[in-house]
Amino acid sequence: MKKAHRYTALLLAALGSAPGAISLAQTSTARITGRVTDSSHAVIQGAEITVTNIASGVNRETRSNEEGNYSVVFLLPGDYRVTAKLAGFKAASKSGVKLDVEQVARVDFVLDVGEVTEVIDVTAGSVALDTDSTTIGQVISNKQVVDLPLNGRNFTQLLLLSSNSVITGGEQGEFRAGVGNAFSLGGSRTASNSFLIDGLINMDPYYQTPAIVPSLDALQEFKVQTSTYSAEFGGAANQINISLKSGSNDLHGTGFYFGRNSALDARNFFDPSQITPLNQNQFGYTLGGPVWIPKLYDGRNRTFFFANYEQQITRQGNSAYVTVPSPEELAGRFSTTIIDPLTGQPFPNNTIPPDRISTFAKGALPYFRAPNTNTPQGNYFASIPNPIDAHQQHYRVDQNFGTKDSFFVRYSQTIYTASQIQGGSPFTEEGQSHQVQKNRNIAGTYTHTFSPNVVNQFRMGWLKPEANIVGNPASRPIESLGVKGIAQWPSDAAFPNISFGNGIESIGGANNVPNFAP
Repeated sequence: MKKAHRYTALLLAALGSAPGAISLAQTSTARITGRVTDSSHAVIQGAEITVTNIASGVNRETRSNEEGNYSVVFLLPGDYRVTAKLAGFKAASKSGVKLDVEQVARVDFVLDVGEVTEVIDVTAGSVALDTDSTTIGQVISNKQVVDLPLNGRNFTQLLLLSSNSVITGGEQGEFRAGVGNAFSLGGSRTASNSFLIDGLINMDPYYQTPAIVPSLDALQEFKVQTSTYSAEFGGAANQINISLKSGSNDLHGTGFYFGRNSALDARNFFDPSQITPLNQNQFGYTLGGPVWIPKLYDGRNRTFFFANYEQQITRQGNSAYVTVPSPEELAGRFSTTIIDPLTGQPFPNNTIPPDRISTFAKGALPYFRAPNTNTPQGNYFASIPNPIDAHQQHYRVDQNFGTKDSFFVRYSQTIYTASQIQGGSPFTEEGQSHQVQKNRNIAGTYTHTFSPNVVNQFRMGWLKPEANIVGNPASRPIESLGVKGIAQWPSDAAFPNISFGNGIESIGGANNVPNFAP
């Protein structure tokens, strides 16, 4: 049995100091920085800078320093408007400033002499280069997340949009279902990827996979960082930095359904007349907006919520051709020469006497299936359903206290169970293994602005990933094999797995699965 219980608790505090020399802990937020000058290119000190999130209406304020520089940190990905003003100068505003995960956007201002009531508004019409960060990476935008078709709706498939990403062999897809395959980024090992959600670790340390795989409809965007990123990140060569959605001033909701059915599929060339059954259903909702209680509380520009739920129900048949012994071979009668290991001579008539067949072999006989076909690819066609059931939910609340204080708290949970064939009796319930996974995550962040030059962010997270692989109880006691000198076999344990090296399909219980406790 593969069993992993991991508790991860993180307590982080990030302290930002003077603009241009800011120290940040690993985060999924962004930053706007810039310089304020007049028309003669002289720096302007003390200009009031206001950064407004267009969706939520939340403002963040700071002032330019003696060098004319300013910086506003810990901004959620999204669209912003930046305004600069100072007495004796015309106010200037730049709209359409789009921030991505871990982006440092530069917005400079040149203020003209005039009344502060006069405003010069400029709309950003092109993609700004990130000239204030050396990070090499790629942002997978919300449009790509929502619009690109993904079989199974797993965001890890979008990692292949990165030019240096390839799928490789590994335990990830086999022993931890629902988290995608093993990925190599930039030629690194598959265990060299670190997944983060909202700036906090989201890793199963046993399999080096994401513990929480969020619904595509809850995912704002994510960034794949592969080189020269800040020292605030650590623990792996590559960073997959995920930002989940939050509420805004407008109430938004979605309901979705995605389905697949074998009734619409074409028959595989090697399948018999009946198509292997498949019925896959994925459905859920998202809902976000301001917290509003009629006549009691209006949370616009202050308090927001976001909720997401998704369920997957898949009933899929697993079929294949395998090779099993014929009844004659199981009785000890062969068509080829069989050598007696005691004498070194062939058995008469290529037949093994019944008294020479071991107790172990006799105990294993009930697990062999009789041939039911005769094809080049095998003499036994087997099919068994492999059900998958998954539930995931995310809930988030954001609170803003003016322009200096804000916090959010989030709870995420995913439950995933899947059955699969794993080395046991061909396509029987006893030969199946079952992946039983439950992952829970709590995250919270508090941000306080002490002054235009000092910002502190306190973050705390709790993560419990569970990944178990279990099997079905044995239909016969292990004592029937005549095996002696081993530890006592639990009554509810799976039957041992028995493998062969001559092309015969394995029999018995599945691999690595002592018991099944649903």
